[in-house]
Amino acid sequence: MKKNIIQMKGNDLSERVVEFILTRTNEELGELTVEKITGLLNVSRSHLYQRFKMEKKLTPGKYLLMMKILRSASLLAGNTRSPIEKIANKMGFSSADYFKKVFRAYFGTTPGRYRKYMKFKFNRWQILH
Repeated sequence: MKKNIIQMKGNDLSERVVEFILTRTNEELGELTVEKITGLLNVSRSHLYQRFKMEKKLTPGKYLLMMKILRSASLLAGNTRSPIEKIANKMGFSSADYFKKVFRAYFGTTPGRYRKYMKFKFNRWQILH
């Protein structure tokens, strides 16, 4: 008999959420919210919040935001032609300004400067190899 997600051990719930988030495509990740996750897993927001916070030491919302920012950084480093506004929108940010604010909080620099740095680093690596 299959266990209902609520009947699983606490670690299983958090790990399942992490795995679910990590396996989303860029488009799916951009559209993903904590509400959608709780609906798909058939658990309450408060239950997920409590379990995730206890096991991962951060909230599901902060984890989701962090994954969106990390994926955005990857897009910025790999695609120098896509406008920052398009990447922000693709990753589900309500505005480019909010995206830039959050990005700067995580990386200590703007998305534009990060992109230039990564392009410089890649070009330098190509010259050396």
